[in-house]
Amino acid sequence: MKCSLIVGSRKEAIAINGTPSFVKSKQFEGQVKVRLRDYEVLDQEYFSRSNDTCSIMIAGRFLPTQGALTADDILFGNQFDKPLRDILPTGSSYMMKGLKLVDPAIEYDLYCDRPWAFSPFYATMTKFTTANAQPPLKYFDEGSPGRRKEMQDPENRKKIVLSPNQYFVADFCNPFFDPSSMSVSIPYTRLKFSVKSYYSGQPLRYVCKTRAGETIFAIEFDL
Repeated sequence: MKCSLIVGSRKEAIAINGTPSFVKSKQFEGQVKVRLRDYEVLDQEYFSRSNDTCSIMIAGRFLPTQGALTADDILFGNQFDKPLRDILPTGSSYMMKGLKLVDPAIEYDLYCDRPWAFSPFYATMTKFTTANAQPPLKYFDEGSPGRRKEMQDPENRKKIVLSPNQYFVADFCNPFFDPSSMSVSIPYTRLKFSVKSYYSGQPLRYVCKTRAGETIFAIEFDL
């Protein structure tokens, strides 16, 4: 499997379970580290403390450009280039309902020409904490268990004005999806299936973007 970081027109390889990749765009400065359980290069330091199968860890700071940005202005999720409607596997609707239980703020359209699924960055990140300087991309336990519930409310997100002096580290991790085997376990059920054949050669792309539609950076898995 290959993994890449995309910033503007630049695309470079990400070392899975390896050295973090540096990100510098108009709206963000920081680092990204991708971890997969049972990959060729192991990351025992992280996975010995977690039952997750994958982790996309992001650390840095958002850089407001024209006018102030709030936590409601940053989205994170999947974007596809080609339709999926004719090849979606049986059980897709149940999978999305399960995902809604995990992340109620997610919005999606899997039947349009360019399918997508996005949620507010501050609501969808599994773990999140702030810092006064660039934090390390190491395993951490969040100290605010009510943060995700609070961030489901757009009014609460709009109260958080993003400052270039405020750093953060966020971990988008879960035990439901394993990119290494391209298998999905549906939350709160015992259903598990492979989705590799349904992508029709498309990459799996995680995009961080503004609500206005401007891409900040993307992480792409070549399946």
